[in-house]
Amino acid sequence: MKTDFEKFFKPKSIAIVGASPNEKSIGGRTISHLLKYKYSGDIYPVNPKYDQIKGIQAYPDIKSIPNTVDLAIIIVAAKGIPRVIDQCLEKKVPFAIIFSSGFAEAGTEGEYLQSYLKNITKNGDIRILGPNCQGMFNIVDEVAATFSGALELPSIIPGPVGFVSQSGALGFSTFNQLEEEGIGFNYVVSTGNEADLEVTDFLIEFATHDQTEVLVSYVEGFKKPERLFDLAEICLREEKPLLIFKVGNSELGAKAASSHTAALAGSSDLYDSLFKQIGITKVSDIEEVADLCKILTKTKRPPGNRVGIITTSGGAGVILADHCAINSIDVPPLAEPTKQILQQYLPDFGSDLNPVDLTAQVAGSEELFNESVNAVANDPNIDILIVALTMVTGPRAGDMAKFLIKKSKEMDKPLVVVWMAGDQLAKPGFEVLKSEKLTFFKSPKRCIETLRKFIDIHSNFKRRKEIYQFISERRECLITTKSIENNLNEYEAKRWLNQQGLPVTKEKIARFPEEAVKYATEIGFPVALKVVSNKIPHKTDVGGVALNLCSPEEVENAYLSIKNNIKQNTGLEIDNIIVQEMVLDGIEVFVGCHVDPQLGPSLTFGLGGIFVEVLKDTKTVLPPISQNTAKTLIQELNGSKVLTGVRGQQSIDLDLLAEFISRFSRICASLKQEIQIDLNPVVITKSGIKIVDALVIVEEEEKNFIRSV
Repeated sequence: MKTDFEKFFKPKSIAIVGASPNEKSIGGRTISHLLKYKYSGDIYPVNPKYDQIKGIQAYPDIKSIPNTVDLAIIIVAAKGIPRVIDQCLEKKVPFAIIFSSGFAEAGTEGEYLQSYLKNITKNGDIRILGPNCQGMFNIVDEVAATFSGALELPSIIPGPVGFVSQSGALGFSTFNQLEEEGIGFNYVVSTGNEADLEVTDFLIEFATHDQTEVLVSYVEGFKKPERLFDLAEICLREEKPLLIFKVGNSELGAKAASSHTAALAGSSDLYDSLFKQIGITKVSDIEEVADLCKILTKTKRPPGNRVGIITTSGGAGVILADHCAINSIDVPPLAEPTKQILQQYLPDFGSDLNPVDLTAQVAGSEELFNESVNAVANDPNIDILIVALTMVTGPRAGDMAKFLIKKSKEMDKPLVVVWMAGDQLAKPGFEVLKSEKLTFFKSPKRCIETLRKFIDIHSNFKRRKEIYQFISERRECLITTKSIENNLNEYEAKRWLNQQGLPVTKEKIARFPEEAVKYATEIGFPVALKVVSNKIPHKTDVGGVALNLCSPEEVENAYLSIKNNIKQNTGLEIDNIIVQEMVLDGIEVFVGCHVDPQLGPSLTFGLGGIFVEVLKDTKTVLPPISQNTAKTLIQELNGSKVLTGVRGQQSIDLDLLAEFISRFSRICASLKQEIQIDLNPVVITKSGIKIVDALVIVEEEEKNFIRSV
């Protein structure tokens, strides 16, 4: 249920429990910030040591405040928090912000205190931000409910970015850096340990605000990742980009996140897949956040990914073209009429190709430069225009910046500037561009990488129906739950998979050599023999496999040999041995399923056999996926040419494999227990596709990992 944040972001009264006249203390800075930013509501300092703080009447406790309190900011030792919260409940305070640390991040006693906060908010009588957070800043309405030093700037520019961070220090530090870059915010929230209110609560709120155009979040882990589906749907509907700076991706980073805000960091690969599938943009550092915020708030929407490059330096054009190729951005040839216009102005040593090298000679003439830019901007083959400048400096830099701003406003297409000059000499131009709605970069690499994500973000809005469909199908699959009680060996696993409608090899279990010969004759030579036991997951390692057996004698000898190998290598007495048809002349792939404790079922696909372990050329997605998505997944493998017939080798039926993966994905999506399924190999031949080996490992009893998706 969506929270009504009216009294949180726009409180008519704020009580500060632990207020102080000392401006160097947290309680003192909080009052100072409220006064500095001219908070228009009532302020109630709470501290029994003082009669007044900053000329404002103080109170010994929350209960003694005579009027209604919309928001309580609590700055007392962790062990004193329950007493203050009880008073807030008695006073019917709807929201509280707890700055104090010493909760789940600090050990057993802290975990107990945080559990108290979590339980106390279940009825919804009070909602809590924190603990271990730095509060919030509503720039639009000038509510500075934080102690962060980032608010000590001489002035703060309001803007269209809504920002939520689990880390208070990093969150407000990022806010500070981006403000200096000219990026304006309307809300900044630090969620800390998230005993109650979480990152997604605020992102969902911001997505519905008219004044918020871009959503940004620093996240160490999601306590309710299922809410990302709700968030994605709203962002797509409202066409608002969502940038998530997800950390805790490495093993060391995950441990640091846990000790920091008691967050559970999920699998990096799964989050990458989830974000891509539901249209969320993952960022990896603060510079990338800044670059994307600038281009998203200052640049027109791109109609496509075809880039026209105009430069005053041939070298700069080559660098940009190289980075476009790396990032799969099209730099198409210009239309013939465009070339004819350019040829009227270019010197002999210029170039009318794309990138267009106007040379410094043409760039020095405003008229010629204007006509050249118009020609490329109007080219029907171009969606985005990049103007790359080098040493345009001094007063001329200011004039060039004004010219480019004018052109950007005149054009229907987006214009981006790359200006490779030092801050000192090009400062007049940089200052003009920074103050206007025109995105510029000093690095070609950062420009093109940002442009790639800019294009992808707007492409996501165009494929919203596809994303809605994926979310709907995942919800539907998770309602219908499949479960497996115990680990399944190869024979049991393939029987279960066959019941789910997947093709498996013909096989029978033999308990004596004579049975093995009989079954091999019925199945047809050649056959394979494999030991079958829940205690032996890797059969080859213990001599438990024999392949390409072409006669009764070979089958009998192989049966006895396998039994002897198992006895010598494991000490086990095994009689059950699978007699299985040999699937010849096919290509092997790997398909697997894993149920993550946070994100639920995932599907991994790659080249099979030993290659899955050696090459690690795999793709991971959250199921279910359509046949078309599965086909794209196959084609994205680095080794996809192996599947499509490299150097005259046999190619496979991609549609058949894609249909198999899609069907398996629907089985995976219905699983909720902590389980692992490995199909390796799955063999595709001219006549069809079959699961040759399979393993199912049930790691824990069934859990309700994804509650409301």
